[in-house]
Amino acid sequence: MTINDIMMRDMAEEDRRQRREDAMREYDREVRRRLWCRRLRAAGEAVAGVLVLAAFALLAWLFLAATPDQSSAECEALRAEMEAEGK
Repeated sequence: MTINDIMMRDMAEEDRRQRREDAMREYDREVRRRLWCRRLRAAGEAVAGVLVLAAFALLAWLFLAATPDQSSAECEALRAEMEAEGK
């Protein structure tokens, strides 16, 4: 082997090592990106669930606020009787 062959071999090994390091950095970057996407998706689902629960609570409150009080027939009859006596 000549010096030129040794230098070419060393350069090729360094190139392969550099490509492996680049591939590992790219892999790590992709793993981190996927983890962040997964975390954001989970947080979004949690926020959406809370918003839906709040919307249901608001609708229930609006329904109760909009409907008039409903009493039993006996209570209505007693109320009518008391109003008649008071007049």
